[in-house]
Order: sequence, then structure tokens, then C-alpha cells
Amino acid sequence: IFQPHIFSAEEIKRILVGSLQQWGGATRFYCLGRYTIYGLISVTGMRVGEVLRLDLNDVDLDQGVITIRNSKFGKSRLVPVHETTRIALQRYREERDAFLAGQLVKAFFISTHGRRVGHTALDRAFRRLTKRLGLRDVAASSGPRLHDLRHTMAVEVLRRCYSTGADPERRLPALSTYLGHTQLTYTYWYLHQNPGLMAEAVARLQHRWE
Repeated sequence: IFQPHIFSAEEIKRILVGSLQQWGGATRFYCLGRYTIYGLISVTGMRVGEVLRLDLNDVDLDQGVITIRNSKFGKSRLVPVHETTRIALQRYREERDAFLAGQLVKAFFISTHGRRVGHTALDRAFRRLTKRLGLRDVAASSGPRLHDLRHTMAVEVLRRCYSTGADPERRLPALSTYLGHTQLTYTYWYLHQNPGLMAEAVARLQHRWE
């Protein structure tokens, strides 16, 4: 059974800090783009493809709402973001516009060639970064994936529900909608794939039975 890598808060911090370091002659704008993409996935749980398909008019920086159009199951949805995330997106947008110097490009996230960031290139960059940070063995073909940031966000939301005494059953529909799942069973998958969450669920049931 596939087991996603659930990043710790410290690992995510290292990824974000590391993404801003200009290794191998990377430009400041390139690094800021990676930093913003990794951060956006980690706090919203958006799919990598959803992030890369964003156009300028999909990111409302005044209201702090992202519109995801025609996602995995042909659905569209609104993703409100925290103020700190809105500020990070605003910063990137300003740097992006300065980089383009008046050139009109539809895509929100662009490469240093002024084109939409590609999935393959982004995955390759993430693998290089996690190797540099020691999160992936240098010779290993497997290891943490960029998509695992989405898994981590979902698991963390459920974990917080248990730790604060909130009822996960009542939060799951909202989380499912936010993640763009068409069925609650897809969201339940995170619960069953994470031993820590399963232990919390069992403890909650035992407490009720007592």
C-alpha cells in the first residue's frame, strides 16, 4: 500500500527556507517562485496541477480567494487563504510583474523564460531540494514527493481536530470540499493511512465506550 511522506512542521520550514537559497546560480525570482508554490500547497492542500494551472484572474488578492477551475473531476471551487498567504502571493505577483516588465502572460506562476511553470520541471526541482536538505537519499529514486505536501496538510487538519477536542466527523465535509474531493471516502483515506490519526480515532472511541 502506498504510504505518503507526512512532513513535520520542521521539515516544511526547512523546505521553505531552503527553496529561497540560490543554489547553482538560481536567480532570486526563480527561488521566490518555488518558495511561493511550495508554501501555497502546504497551507491549502491544493493539487500540484491546480497550482500550476492558475491564471492571473484566478487569484483574487483583494479578497484572498483562489478560484480553481475544472479540476481533477471537472469541478470548480473557491479556496479562501489566510492573510499571511495572501501577502506571500501579493509579494510574488509584484516580483512577477517586475520580472515581466510589461509583457502580458496569462499564467500566474511563470518560469524564468516567462512561461507557465511545468509539472516535470517543478518535480525535478523539489527532488533536488529534498536531496540537498537530507530528506531524500542521494542515490534513491523514491522519497518525499511534492504532492505529499497536500497529504500533510490534510493530516494536520484532522490531527488538530483531535488535539483540540473538536469533532472530526463534523469537520470532514468542509475539509473534503476544500481539498476538492468528490466523495468523503477520499478524505477518510488520510485517516486510515496515518497510524497517528488512527490511534487518536481509536482513543476517541474507547473514551465514548467507557
